[in-house]
Amino acid sequence: MNIIILNSSANKKSIGCTPSFENIKNFSTNFVTIYFVDYEFNYVLLNSKHQHQNYKTEFINLQKIENLKNVDDQYFCYFIAEHYHSWDKNIDFSIPTLYINCTDIQNSSSYDIMLLVENFNLSNFHFFNFYKDENSKIDLIKIYKDYSNWQLSPYDLFSTNKIIDIKENDFLFLKKHFDCGISLIINYLESGFNDFTATNIIPQKHIPNWCYNVEIPILKGIILYYGIKSPISDITQQISMIESNEFRFTLLNFLIRFFSNFLVNNNILKGNYDWFDIKTWETAKTKFNKFNV
Repeated sequence: MNIIILNSSANKKSIGCTPSFENIKNFSTNFVTIYFVDYEFNYVLLNSKHQHQNYKTEFINLQKIENLKNVDDQYFCYFIAEHYHSWDKNIDFSIPTLYINCTDIQNSSSYDIMLLVENFNLSNFHFFNFYKDENSKIDLIKIYKDYSNWQLSPYDLFSTNKIIDIKENDFLFLKKHFDCGISLIINYLESGFNDFTATNIIPQKHIPNWCYNVEIPILKGIILYYGIKSPISDITQQISMIESNEFRFTLLNFLIRFFSNFLVNNNILKGNYDWFDIKTWETAKTKFNKFNV
């Protein structure tokens, strides 16, 4: 099992919330690998006299954990001073992975971290949001018990299931990005992405430039979830988006299937609709903006 702790280290504004040495020591980790991922570890792990006091306090804690790892092979702990895009290439995501997000979740959601992680395994991941209180440390033992009792899974953003229970911040995230996704469908239909036989490269003036960017969070999430690949392996998705009518049609088709299922499952749209009709999605956008749970 992987436990990946994000943003737990100290900075000039906070003493940090990395698990205490005692908590790590009492946590049975013979089957767990723990990764601490944070830019701030660049500073925390350098025990300099010029460090801010918060860094110094954190360093003592981390030094104990590193010493524990060095004397006992059952403790697999790695401190990684990077974020999201390069650190995770060698991690085995086929096994269960528990992310512990230590950012200020009053202004973010479970999915803000999810969408930044390139290689997360959607069948095995779970998230735990940890409030970064000033004098609080992560309790790995409690979190693992919550995980074992299936209390950590947020609403699956990409499931299209009917929403039964969802956290407020996660719902606000969903509203924001799903509205963007419906707008994408409207723009793609207006631009002729539904013409699978088209051979021309669609001029950018026909659609907003941002529509070509496959890094748009909701679109990127769907691409990752469904494993949508470029028609030619050595061509990026961005280039395929511009040059391949087949790839554009594939993305549009996935977006329509995804959002139509969500709208129907959550009773936002009822009845029969032509899902390749722009008017359908204009209606969907209006009704979705009124949607609440």
